[in-house]
Order: sequence, then C-alpha cells, then structure tokens
Amino acid sequence: MSAVHQAANKSSATIYKVERNVLLELLDSAGSGWLKVKHRDGPIGFIRIEDVWGA
Repeated sequence: MSAVHQAANKSSATIYKVERNVLLELLDSAGSGWLKVKHRDGPIGFIRIEDVWGA
C-alpha cells in the first residue's frame, strides 16, 4: 500500500492510501522523486515515484 500526500514531501498529511494495481492519472512530475496524481474519485495528491514504478 502506498500513501498519497497533500504535498510533495513525506512529512505532509496523507490524503489517502492506494493498493497495488490501482490506476491513478498522472498530472505532473513534481520533481525530486514525486508525482502529482489524481484518483478516479477525484482526490489529487503526491506519491513517491518509486511507489509507482519501483526503485
């Protein structure tokens, strides 16, 4: 399970968590290892790139 955060840093609030194989829409690459994503139900947040594609 991966956390989607309010801002592009680990100390920001977790908005929601997603299971493996959940589709997220890629909105932007926030830089420094974060992606801006949108869940199909609407919430927008930031997830670590390695949580999406692996390290």
